[in-house]
Amino acid sequence: MKCPARSLEGEEQRQRPPPVAETGSCCWGRGLQDASAAQGTKQMQEAATRTYRMNLLETLALLTFILALLSLIVDVIHLTLEVMAKFSQMKNDDNKKD
Repeated sequence: MKCPARSLEGEEQRQRPPPVAETGSCCWGRGLQDASAAQGTKQMQEAATRTYRMNLLETLALLTFILALLSLIVDVIHLTLEVMAKFSQMKNDDNKKD
C-alpha cells in the first residue's frame, strides 16, 4: 500500500496523519504502536497487582531498618529540642544582662 502524497511544485509531500478513527494506515504505523502500548500497559498492571510474600528473614530485616530510621528521627528531635533550650537560655541570659 502506498502512502498518501500530494505533489507540490514537482516534490512529493506527506499529508498529515489520518484522524484517530482511521488509524489503520500502513504509512504511519499507528496500529502497531497502539498494540505495543496496550501490551506494555497490561504488563505493568499485572506487575502492580502481583503479590510478593516476604520470608521471616526479610521481614526481620525490614523491621530492623524501620526501627533504625525511627531511632534517627527521635535523635534529631531530641537534639533540636536541646538546641532550642540552649538558645532560649542564652536569650534569657542576654536579657538579664541588659
